[in-house]
Amino acid sequence: MAIIFISPKKRQRKLIIAVTALLSLIVIAVFFTTFFPEIRDRIISIPVTEVSDVPEIKINFNAVNSEQVKNLELFEEIKTDFSYTAKDKNGLQVAGTIVAISKNSALRTLRDSGLEVLTIQQANIGRKEPFSPY
Repeated sequence: MAIIFISPKKRQRKLIIAVTALLSLIVIAVFFTTFFPEIRDRIISIPVTEVSDVPEIKINFNAVNSEQVKNLELFEEIKTDFSYTAKDKNGLQVAGTIVAISKNSALRTLRDSGLEVLTIQQANIGRKEPFSPY
């Protein structure tokens, strides 16, 4: 009688190969049943009566041409606060804030009111560190 010893590494290798082969077969089976409808249809057959009971959907597009839709107003653009320093007609320095759609729009409004703009920047909204306690 002969005694054969199998090392633990060989057992681990055989187990890993067996598990890998089993997982590969499962992945291949899922792939074929998912991506090939002929195989999937042989396994799962859907009765035709269930599919034909889908209700017919009709969309009325006349609502889009109604007076209510035609009279809708466009959204107003979002305005931002800008802080500025400027010189007035007398040469006095003036500081303040202005609400405008853009920086260029704020500059235009200030120049139209007779001010020479020195600096203008978007005002900071909110707190610098919102998660710190008051």
